[in-house]
Amino acid sequence: IALGAIGMRFLLTRRVATSQLAWRLLLLLSAALIITRMALWEAPVWFEMAMPATRLIPLWLTFAGLTLLLLPTCVLHGALFPLSIALYCRSTDGVRQYIGHAYAINTIAGVTGAIATGLWLIPLIGSDRTLQLLALFSLLSGVPLLVKMATRERRLSAALLSLMLLMTLVLPGFNYQRAIHTVEGRL
Repeated sequence: IALGAIGMRFLLTRRVATSQLAWRLLLLLSAALIITRMALWEAPVWFEMAMPATRLIPLWLTFAGLTLLLLPTCVLHGALFPLSIALYCRSTDGVRQYIGHAYAINTIAGVTGAIATGLWLIPLIGSDRTLQLLALFSLLSGVPLLVKMATRERRLSAALLSLMLLMTLVLPGFNYQRAIHTVEGRL
């Protein structure tokens, strides 16, 4: 997450924050979430290959692979906050005026989201559907940004949004029980 925040701060020193940049970041984040969700289908296979019975892959290599799988999503999440601050504050005077409010909202949303996800969403709908819901939320939160785009770009963005929504909704769910049983039974 820190890598994304640092990268976005560097990018913003060379470029002005725009709603178009925010929209692209949200599309990339949603794509990363969808790809991560699809790749996690294979996680039980990776763990089975790393278990003592087969030892085809060392366990540390399996964890390194899973870390690399999650890295793009984490980096893109980290990039959202500096971009959001730049869009919210607009100018140096705006930063002085609104930064405390923006950090308060971010902190409250982060704590509320973590508690709601851990205590309510995952027990209610499972990890896979929670990840799917996060991808949908990321996509839909960018819809208001489409209004500010030029017509040609808006059409392309709407087409990408439709494709991403379709991919998010159509992909089958994943049952993590196999992964849990694989890890519990072999470690």
